[in-house]
Amino acid sequence: MLAKHPLASENPSTRGADTMDRCLFKVWKAGSRTARNVIWEELWRRLYGPVAVGYCRSFAGDNTTAQDWATDAFNNAFLEIDKKVRACQVEWQGEAAFVSFFRRRLIHRCQDVIKRELRYQGRIVPLNSEGEDESD
Repeated sequence: MLAKHPLASENPSTRGADTMDRCLFKVWKAGSRTARNVIWEELWRRLYGPVAVGYCRSFAGDNTTAQDWATDAFNNAFLEIDKKVRACQVEWQGEAAFVSFFRRRLIHRCQDVIKRELRYQGRIVPLNSEGEDESD
């Protein structure tokens, strides 16, 4: 695990959260892998369980499935933004906290994963005890 970045304080009230976001984002945009990793860890800590898993749990049959879907959605959202950051095409302008910007992306990716998984599950044909298709 990486050491805590000096700008990533545990208590956002001790340092303006938007200042932390802007500073780290600027360094990430300049190509710093350390800043990228610090941002990833902070987003994971703040949004993975309470937002992504919580949202996916509403649609999944069990907690393990919800965690799988949430992990997929989180990684997709972060990689999408990382790719745009490296190409200097990211839409975040710094008005709102980066966490809020990412949260919106994360929920959209959760919706994509849920739709994909439920569509896939709809194609599964249950087998009877002899291993034959029950739809016959």
